[in-house]
Amino acid sequence: MGTLAFPTGGPTTPTPRARRCTAGTPNNGSKRKPPAHKMQRPASHIGMDAMAGLKIGEFAAAAGVGRDAVRHYERIGLLPAVVRNGAGYRVYSDDDLERLQCIRHVHEAGFSLEQTRDLLEASTANRDRIETLLGVTRAKLDAARDNVEWLSEVVTFLTSLVAATPLDEAQPLWVGFQAGRCATRRRRSRFARGNC
Repeated sequence: MGTLAFPTGGPTTPTPRARRCTAGTPNNGSKRKPPAHKMQRPASHIGMDAMAGLKIGEFAAAAGVGRDAVRHYERIGLLPAVVRNGAGYRVYSDDDLERLQCIRHVHEAGFSLEQTRDLLEASTANRDRIETLLGVTRAKLDAARDNVEWLSEVVTFLTSLVAATPLDEAQPLWVGFQAGRCATRRRRSRFARGNC
């Protein structure tokens, strides 16, 4: 059995490839530092991003309104003075978003812009103004109940059409609806007069 031959001339030097692989390895044997684009940002930095706020397009979309509506509400004071970031963009907080969503719901309920302003300021208003708002809101609630009743009658009408046979003679919506409305008004108010 032959003897093993070792190269002479002292310790071997790493190949160029080995040098490249070990160039970033610290002497303490720790793992190589990952590339910057793969490193996670510190939690404090993430928190700063989360607190940066919404830009106007994101803000408007989150509330279900248009950008022009946001600018208009700012001009007339329904939304507070806008804050701008270092780049000059409008930025909005979660509190701003909740306020804008409230404005949208109040508007959809049929309140005017002035009534909307009064509702937003109701917690600091005097008693007389609050009583006025209460009366307006009750009137709108009554109107909403009438609309629900009307929609219920339309559902009944359409259901009867679905169930009807081709030989059945159905009245147009407005004929049956007018008769139903008159009967409903008589039941709901003893002060009914004239046409109904």
